[in-house]
Amino acid sequence: GFLHYLTKKFNIKDSKVFPLWVLSVVLVELVVTLGMTPTWLQIMYGIPYWLSACVRIIKLVFVIPMEIVVGYIIVRSLYKRA
Repeated sequence: GFLHYLTKKFNIKDSKVFPLWVLSVVLVELVVTLGMTPTWLQIMYGIPYWLSACVRIIKLVFVIPMEIVVGYIIVRSLYKRA
């Protein structure tokens, strides 16, 4: 699906690094941005969890694809140097 489309679009030859990169970006964003940050804001400042999570969901729609593309370019360049 999505990984196959991105692999073809960016002409990615190393199919092992890219799925791991996508998985790591998505997991970090979901755990930290949607889990920990709204919880912490609710504990410290009383901001409702759902309100903070809604704003972060909108943000993730834009941030996750950017992080995947930019991060993969960096990871790929590091693998080429090694």
